[in-house]
Amino acid sequence: MMAGKTSMSLGGPYPGAGSNTMCYYSTTEMGTFLDLSLLSGTSSPNYGFEPGGAFTDFNNDGFMDTLLEGAGELGRRGTSPHLHMNNGRDRGNPNHWLEVKLIGTVSNRDAIRARLSAKVGAATLQRWVFNTGYQGNSTLIQHLVSAAPPG
Repeated sequence: MMAGKTSMSLGGPYPGAGSNTMCYYSTTEMGTFLDLSLLSGTSSPNYGFEPGGAFTDFNNDGFMDTLLEGAGELGRRGTSPHLHMNNGRDRGNPNHWLEVKLIGTVSNRDAIRARLSAKVGAATLQRWVFNTGYQGNSTLIQHLVSAAPPG
């Protein structure tokens, strides 16, 4: 994931509906998405149908990690969950990041639909608090990443 840019992960369809692999896309400098499914290891056909996933920085190294639920193929027993650790810890992280947990005080305790903005130099980073997923939910902690200055 590029600093300040959003990546996208899509689960495979229901077994029998075609490809059952997970897809992972990362934003490029041009503002388009690059398919990194094979390179990231998330598209292994051995995982089977993956109806849920959770996305968070499990090891607090500034890089988002993915936990995928393995439900197996139709008529087969489910497979074990698969944790895909982003290997940023091995390389070190030159970027700066901030994690924020918003809490509603009157209603909407989880602050769903709230928008968080942070100005970093000339750039404005924005995150919207939401929780999605069929059989898996991501953290409500918002993860903002700013690239380290060059040099």
